[in-house]
Amino acid sequence: MTLQFKFRLTAKNEQTVTLERMERPGDKTTFYAPWPNATEVVDVTEDSIVFETTPPEDQGTFVWNVNPQSHQANWGATTTVASVNGTAIVLHHAPEEGITYAMSSRPGAPPEEWTVESVNQTQVHVSSPNPSPLGGETLVFDIYLLGFEQAQQRQAGMPGS
Repeated sequence: MTLQFKFRLTAKNEQTVTLERMERPGDKTTFYAPWPNATEVVDVTEDSIVFETTPPEDQGTFVWNVNPQSHQANWGATTTVASVNGTAIVLHHAPEEGITYAMSSRPGAPPEEWTVESVNQTQVHVSSPNPSPLGGETLVFDIYLLGFEQAQQRQAGMPGS
């Protein structure tokens, strides 16, 4: 899923681009694929945008992750909304023990086959074969510092700062 934010280019030169946020209170967007247009812009200031997501009240069981390339578990329609308050949306996942599904262990990695080993009220335990020949081995690294450079300072508010 791709989040889309509205900006207007207000100025640019060879080193900087100045953007103005175009979100307005009341605008709706989709942060979570199972809840289209369930996220609303509540407030916009010079420094921040406040969003509020309200899942459908009578959604029942649904598929939480619909992106097959995601690094999140995709075990079918086994998720329900347990509770919603002003600061948290609590989801309850109840996949069937023994099912297998494909999932990447990190974003962008190829999917591996995972198995749901056990499920209780607070945890879902899964396993995946370790394809590394060093899996389960103790590794010791000798590291030699060959040199260092002073990092370039970044301006506050710039990516990576």
